[in-house]
Formats: sequence, C-alpha cells, structure tokens
Amino acid sequence: MRQAPSPSRGSSFRRVAVLLPVLLLLLAILGANRLVPQSEDITELVNQARAMPPVSGTVHLDLAYRGLFRPGARLDLYQPLTSFETGEAPLVVFFHGGSWIRGDKVTIRIIDRFLRRMRLAGYFVASVNYRSNVLGGFAAPVNNATRSVLWLRERAELYGYDPDNIGLYGISAGGHVALMTEADLRDSGAISFILSECSPVDLVAMAEGDAFESSPALNMLPESYLRRHSPIEYVSGDMPPVLIYHGDADRIVHVRQAYELFDAIRDAGGRAELEIYEDGTHAFLGMPDSLWYEQESRALIFMAENFLN
Repeated sequence: MRQAPSPSRGSSFRRVAVLLPVLLLLLAILGANRLVPQSEDITELVNQARAMPPVSGTVHLDLAYRGLFRPGARLDLYQPLTSFETGEAPLVVFFHGGSWIRGDKVTIRIIDRFLRRMRLAGYFVASVNYRSNVLGGFAAPVNNATRSVLWLRERAELYGYDPDNIGLYGISAGGHVALMTEADLRDSGAISFILSECSPVDLVAMAEGDAFESSPALNMLPESYLRRHSPIEYVSGDMPPVLIYHGDADRIVHVRQAYELFDAIRDAGGRAELEIYEDGTHAFLGMPDSLWYEQESRALIFMAENFLN
C-alpha cells in the first residue's frame, strides 16, 4: 500500500481540510475544461463512442462494483474472442480520460480495433467508470478504481480470468489513475504491467507549468496535497513494468511528464519503456490511423511479454 509523502509546504492539516473543498471547486471551474482534449471535446468523444455499432462477442455491461446505488461506479467486461493459449486468460483494466470528473467507460469503443485485437489475443478487457464529483478531488477516482480491480479479482472464477494476472491501461487522467491504483495494490502482486498514455504523473510540476493553461488552477492547491496524489512519488524498483506513451506536441500534459516518470522508474531500479511520438497530440486524437496501429502493435508486444504465461 502506498504511503503519503511528507508535506513540504502548505498550511496545517486542519486549515487544508477546511479550504480543500473550496480549492477543488475552483480547480474544477478553472481547470477541468482545459485538462481534456482540445481537438475534440470529451462529450463529443462519448457521444461518438455511443453511436458506434455494438462490438462482437460477449460483453457484460454496467456491472456495479460499489453497489447498485452508485450509478457512476460501473464497469463493462469484454470477454475474449479466442481462447488464451496457456492457462487462465489475463485481464486488461482500462481507465478512460476526462479530467478525473468527466468521460465515460464507453469511450474504449473509440479504440475499437485495439479492443478487438486485445480480445483476439485471448484477453478479457474491463472498462471502468471511476470518476467522482469535483469535491472528491484526486483521491476519490483512485479509490473507485482500486475498488473496481478488487471487485474484479473477487469475481475472477465467475467470469474465467486470472485474478493474479492483470494489466492496467489508462489514457490521460486515466493513466494517472492506473498508476496510483497500482501503487495501492502493489503488495498484492496481481498487477503484471501498466500502459500509461499521456498521463499526468507529477502534479507539482504541472502546477508549475507542465499542464499549460491549467497550471494556475493546480497551483491553487497545497504542494503537500499535490505530492500525495502524484504517481511519481510512489515509484519503486518493485513496481511492475511500465510502457509510457506521449506525444511531443501534447498541449494538455507536457511531454516532460513522460520523461520524468521514465527516469524515476529506471533510477529506482524498475523497468520502464518510453515511446515519444513526434507531433503527437494529447491522447493522439486526430493523428493518422497508421500511428494508432503502430501504437497498438507495440502495446500488444509489451502485454505478451509481461503477462504471466
């Protein structure tokens, strides 16, 4: 389990506790609309995904991982299209983007070919809604995501995948959530790898400029709070392998975040692989299909190398 870093700046805990809801509300108002793709609004992505034809094969929709009375805490589980070659099938858990408070699990349909290729490789794929309201801050989405993985592990026998062979895949805010969820579950040994795409990893650096227009909004929060919710603070040599994707033309999350995560993991003695794409935009929206296919193929090799066989 992850430990909160020691505070290095800010008011007393009591003062932060009183001010934090107000600060987070201001953050949401000033920053939420800027920490999402500029080339295509997240609402349009959700609508586009919902308009796509149904995917083939068996899909379990809207499974409630935190009870029936929490409609935002649902996931979809896609069964493989072919049998896994050896042993129980692995599971890939996907976390969508959307500034932690927006987006939807259905947007995995935007990467429909990649979804199909993962299923053809024999993998189960779960797409999770983890978001919370603005006052939940950065903690609530991670808590929801962690609970979703625990819920999936408890039901592995019911659906037929390996509870100790799980890969986490997140885009943008979902990448942050995937990295923080792995830190929560590190002692379990269940996480085989992380695929982190255009992810915020150092919220302090983002407050200082790595989030472009949203940096002033993040800068309203105490540094101790930002550190506590930064994946970079939980890097260690015993974390599973991480494949990092980022574009050098990302205008939402600066590409420096990817380099920082890569260097930190390598310095800690862990294993990380870094792919920087020239002229790549945030979440690679609007990029050529050939680039997406290249990324999918690279990710599938990484998955095959790191899932337990």
